[in-house]
Amino acid sequence: MTINASDLAAKEKALTDFPLMEAVKSSIQTLDNSAVEQIEPGRAANPANVKRVESILKEADWDYLFPMRAPEYTYSNFLKAIGKFPAVCGTYTDGRDSDAICRKTLATMFAHFAQETGGHESWRDIPEWRQALVYLREVGWTEGQKGGYNGECNPDVWQGQTWPCGKDKDGDFLSYFGRGQNSFLITTTMGLSLTRCMATFALCWINPSWWRIPG
Repeated sequence: MTINASDLAAKEKALTDFPLMEAVKSSIQTLDNSAVEQIEPGRAANPANVKRVESILKEADWDYLFPMRAPEYTYSNFLKAIGKFPAVCGTYTDGRDSDAICRKTLATMFAHFAQETGGHESWRDIPEWRQALVYLREVGWTEGQKGGYNGECNPDVWQGQTWPCGKDKDGDFLSYFGRGQNSFLITTTMGLSLTRCMATFALCWINPSWWRIPG
């Protein structure tokens, strides 16, 4: 049975043609990767949401908030990540305070960073809320290690059918342990996120080690 892409697009439009879903789709719109890669601190042509973040959070603030961060977690990469999603710290035209919403968004985001990738070392002089972004990978895991959160790679279950997992040189499923600033793990979480984030979904999915790269 052949299904035309145009028929699928029409069906999707019919199923999502109501205000709430339109708002959801708007909130997860993404910027093309070629435009994302051009984002740099202070660049005049940066997207509006990136400029808002720059006005609220300077690079010096980033250095202060995350003094223990892994070197890959740069301010520049953070701005690229913001730019990927135009609705993050976007502009509201309905009377809501865009700057206040952005500040709350960033505070919530940074709290997640501290929980998922924080050093959690209470003995340090640096308070734990400033110990975020220490890890690129889930503690205890290394690239190439087997058996990590890949039970749903089974091709007989819907997760394995929706997001077929990559395999290593031995033919074993790759490990989908936590990676990145929010320590995304397991096939479903990574799969859903990559579906929205990346034009090169297949490349990233069959090589989950890519996910550790910030930005």
